[in-house]
Amino acid sequence: MSNPPGKSANRLSAFLELPGSDRILLSQALILIPMVSLGLKGIGFRRVYRILDRWASIPTDAPPAHLGRAERIADLVGKAAWRGIYPVTCLPRSLSLWAVLRRHAIQANLCIGVRRSEVGIQGHAWVEVNQLPLLERVEINQEFVQIPLASLKPGIKLD
Repeated sequence: MSNPPGKSANRLSAFLELPGSDRILLSQALILIPMVSLGLKGIGFRRVYRILDRWASIPTDAPPAHLGRAERIADLVGKAAWRGIYPVTCLPRSLSLWAVLRRHAIQANLCIGVRRSEVGIQGHAWVEVNQLPLLERVEINQEFVQIPLASLKPGIKLD
């Protein structure tokens, strides 16, 4: 199904109204998110995580995160995830956000958690800066039990 005629023009004009640095960041996210998603399917979480960790290495002497900048980056990555041409779930979106934040020298934590629900065990991934979740409700870390990244087994499915 195609978009209504004016919708694409509105998206383009909204994109062009962004500051140049935001346009670059949004463009990077629109490319990175599908790459991460395909990488997760092709080579798995551990390899994608290691690749992104090397690509987005953060200096050990990085200053404390500026929450306003982190929220702006999260907003742009979220737009790329939700409005991009490739539908994604929480894991590729969160991995991409985590990497982009680190590329901007913002210390971010990738969080993965599980919870019981009426349909079984659910997994979810999100990113926190200064222990505050980005692109999520503040209570997300109370709804899911976090599991250490090192303990993830191959094949775990996240929503």
